[in-house]
Amino acid sequence: MKRSIVIAGAALAVAASVALVGLAVDRTHNQAISRSLTTATIPISQLSPIEHQRDLVGSALRQLEANAAPYDRANFGPNTFSIGYRSAHIVSQAYSRTNGTLFVVLTALAPGGAETEVDTLATLNRGRFSVLPLPKLRTGGPGYAAMSLREGSVGDNPILRASDYNGNDYYFVATPRGVSPVGGRSDGPLDVYTLSTGEECSANANPKSPVAVWAVNKEGRRRPFITYTELFQSSHGLLDGDVLEFNDVNCFHLGGLNLLNIGDRSSGVVFGQLNGRLVLLTRGQVLTSGARHILIMHDVKPGYADYLEVFAR
Repeated sequence: MKRSIVIAGAALAVAASVALVGLAVDRTHNQAISRSLTTATIPISQLSPIEHQRDLVGSALRQLEANAAPYDRANFGPNTFSIGYRSAHIVSQAYSRTNGTLFVVLTALAPGGAETEVDTLATLNRGRFSVLPLPKLRTGGPGYAAMSLREGSVGDNPILRASDYNGNDYYFVATPRGVSPVGGRSDGPLDVYTLSTGEECSANANPKSPVAVWAVNKEGRRRPFITYTELFQSSHGLLDGDVLEFNDVNCFHLGGLNLLNIGDRSSGVVFGQLNGRLVLLTRGQVLTSGARHILIMHDVKPGYADYLEVFAR
């Protein structure tokens, strides 16, 4: 009898110890959760210097974007006109021929509600998207998984690379009337980031330099394109070297009008050189240069974007 009582007592002691250990582990776990919840948000003052600077830069760019002319009031100077509108079509790439024909690649969810994206080729003119059909895929599937307009154009028509969901690539010559198959190519993407001189831009985030943006030719020689004084004055003091360091900086042109684009389609601004001055023109992201026709885009909400087509007369 005593033996069984002793055994029972020992068992109760072990159970109590296990319970206490379990309570301790549970308390530690709850404390960890509590600590993780209290640190889920971090005050701006506790951000690292780089993160804090990036936050300030984003705020400055958004403020300048709010001050920029909306698409229905954008003015690109004499001998130009523009058309702005909102669309559910989402453009991922654009290319403008010298005669003003504008090719665009559209990205959308596949029909039937599947969470699968497909790309489509189209031309765009004054808000009208005209689809250019591609041959139906023999591999099946909802459509072409990806498309990109490439270098290696035939005449003034770009090369289109289209890929299926099995990783196969197909190449076509894209014309305003449709596409024609062409042999496989490995050319790079089209270079649409150019000034009217053919030069590209290189941002200079060094605040000790008077030059904010360089113009660089194909041989690598550079010249000053935009000074920090011009950038500071045209942005009412909002933009500096930090903005150039933390954002995309690209140059484009419409005919002889040179454009400077800082930021992207979610948050960006577009400047132009008008009468020898750098002028804030509008917001968003320029998608292509062109002799007569360019496209600018600004994301407004999921599934929709604002577009501005600008034409040279």
